[in-house]
Amino acid sequence: MKRIFIVLILFSSIFLNAQTDKDKAKTAFMEIIECYFMKDCNKFYSYVGDSIAHFGDHFITTKKMIVKKELCNKFDTIIKKTINKKNYLEKYHIDVFSYKEFSTITPKSINDYMIENQYSSGSGALSAVNVHKKLYNENDFLVIGDLPAIKKYENTIGTSYIFVLRKTARGFKIIGSASKI
Repeated sequence: MKRIFIVLILFSSIFLNAQTDKDKAKTAFMEIIECYFMKDCNKFYSYVGDSIAHFGDHFITTKKMIVKKELCNKFDTIIKKTINKKNYLEKYHIDVFSYKEFSTITPKSINDYMIENQYSSGSGALSAVNVHKKLYNENDFLVIGDLPAIKKYENTIGTSYIFVLRKTARGFKIIGSASKI
């Protein structure tokens, strides 16, 4: 009986830590997209990891990106529909997938996600990270933040709200993106 209790405590602890990490990834995502609204280019790029996968297509080195900081010129375009953080939080939902979830998801589940979220680019990102799962590890989280509460085409906001974040000793870092950074 004592062993069962200890195993249950251990299992609960592991489960709660996984949930906590997902919550922390979502919090980090919120801090990252807040940079769009605050137009804080330096803070945004401080979240960039050593390399970023454009969901498996190619890698871009951080040094090259930091020199150019091209995304900073696009902040106004990125927030055109979301306007501000409060509006974004009211009109859009955020899904967070752990590595275990996105690396083991079935094609049928990806298809179901696509049907349910047809005005999001999230299913494409989910499919891409699943196919290229060797690029990622158990410290990674796919965050899909372009899910409109009101499912209409005019509410699509694009791929700038989708990232793979890696938990590091220095906090969460962007290591994957659905759009070019």
